[in-house]
Amino acid sequence: MRGIPLAILFIGVLIAQSKGDREDPGRDDFYYDTFPEDFLWGFATSAYQIEGGWDSDGKGESIWDNLVHTNPGSVKDLGNGDVACDSYNKYKEDVQLLKEAGIFCSYSWATDNYDRATSNYLCHHTVIKAHALAYRLYDEEFRAQQNGQVGITINSDWAEPADRNNASDVEASHRLLQFRFGLFAYPLYAGEYHPTVRQLMDAKSIREGRSESRLPSFSEEWSKIIKGANDFLGLNHYTSSIVTAQAGSYPGVDHDADVGQRKDPSWPKGSVAWLYEVPWGLRRLLKWIGMEYGNVPLYVTENGFADWYSDGPNDPERTNYYRTYINEMLKATKIDGVNLKGYAAWSLIDNFEWNEGYTVRFGTHYINFRDPNLPRVAKDSGKLLAEIFRNNGFPSP
Repeated sequence: MRGIPLAILFIGVLIAQSKGDREDPGRDDFYYDTFPEDFLWGFATSAYQIEGGWDSDGKGESIWDNLVHTNPGSVKDLGNGDVACDSYNKYKEDVQLLKEAGIFCSYSWATDNYDRATSNYLCHHTVIKAHALAYRLYDEEFRAQQNGQVGITINSDWAEPADRNNASDVEASHRLLQFRFGLFAYPLYAGEYHPTVRQLMDAKSIREGRSESRLPSFSEEWSKIIKGANDFLGLNHYTSSIVTAQAGSYPGVDHDADVGQRKDPSWPKGSVAWLYEVPWGLRRLLKWIGMEYGNVPLYVTENGFADWYSDGPNDPERTNYYRTYINEMLKATKIDGVNLKGYAAWSLIDNFEWNEGYTVRFGTHYINFRDPNLPRVAKDSGKLLAEIFRNNGFPSP
């Protein structure tokens, strides 16, 4: 039986080869099996990156419209999303691409000057409270009639200890994951920040001579609202890092975990600086989340690769990325028992990639941005994904 297909269109990665294989000799073996029958498959996109039509039908400027219009130099190729992939007008073609992949589709359209040491934590804090209020509202007014679910999606790399037999490296991995994934997820299950994060941030704030912690606290009332305000967790995951204990260079969310990060130069590299192909990192992260949060329902809501041979439909690196990452996801589901419910690949079509402009391609369908008609052509990776979706995984040959 094949899984249930679903398209998610959002508006809105040093010596691992020899050492890692010694510690886990079967780590890179390919695994044949299929996902559960109700597994959901789809693609993820983003409104500004694909739609265009920035001023159509009375729309006002978005934050990104304003940025690229007032400061075009902020984008590598001076591009913008005014037209992008023109999905605002060509959405029927995009729906057809999804149908060809065996996907059901729905659209949902909606129309730096701060203290870096504290502002990110205030933003995290506010997002958690806003999420909890939305969850409670849905619970009270809509769930009984709609029987829907409310979850949160979090970006996170896997943090691989430089030496799994070194306690400080293992602790560094745990800290970084709590400062990345746990900063949003843990309060929704415990009503407060993880003790590792709380104790470290309070101690740092005292040493910095602050009168209060840089990490806000939840009142007793807010803690009750937040705790349990989540039905599932979404994970955006692209790559992994090797980590070791290292004091942060200055205050801020990117350094407060006191962790040094690096990439293994033997890992296959993508066409953006941060992206390396580390498929086994996804399995380890999924397993960690399952253990940390009581096997909560989990969705991989973004996962993809920008390759070096992207000016056309032949994309062997991206094709291999999807094949190996989805296979590691299958291992996490069938071998490790992770409660994984669905997967969305990033992305359906080449698009405007934020500050990289059109110099980077993540799409499984090629768009020639030099052609004013912006035709869509399936890449090899798109064909592979269609096959995986139809087969609901990798049946035994």
